[in-house]
Amino acid sequence: MVENIHGYHANAPIPLKSVTEHLKKHTLDYIIYHDKQPREQRGIMMPKWLITEYDGTKELGSYELPSNYTDVEIEHILQRLVCRKLTQHEIISASRRHNDKTRTALLDRTTSGKPLSFGENPHFTAIHQD
Repeated sequence: MVENIHGYHANAPIPLKSVTEHLKKHTLDYIIYHDKQPREQRGIMMPKWLITEYDGTKELGSYELPSNYTDVEIEHILQRLVCRKLTQHEIISASRRHNDKTRTALLDRTTSGKPLSFGENPHFTAIHQD
C-alpha cells in the first residue's frame, strides 16, 4: 500500500482527530507567519491613492483607495465627488460636448500632471502614494 505524506494509506480514511490536529497546528503556523494585522500597522506602507477634499486651503476630509486604480478611474471618482456639490443645471452644463458654447469646465481637471485635481470650491485632489 502507498502511504501519503501524513503516514496514512492512500485509500484508508484519515481519522477526524488527526485532521483537526493538523489544521490547528498549520492554522496557528499560518497566523504566526503571516500576522493578521494590516501591513500599515506593522510599519509596512502599502501603495494607495489618497483623495483629499478641500474648501479653499482647509482640508475637509480624505479617503483612501487601493493603488491598482488607474488615473482614469480616479478621475471619474473625483468628478463624481465634485458632482455632489453641484446643482443639476451645473452638472448638465459641465457634461456638454467640448465644442458646445454653453459648456462649463466645472467637471474638468484643474491641474496637469500630479496630483489629479477637480472642482473649484470645494475641490478634490488625488495623489498616488508609494
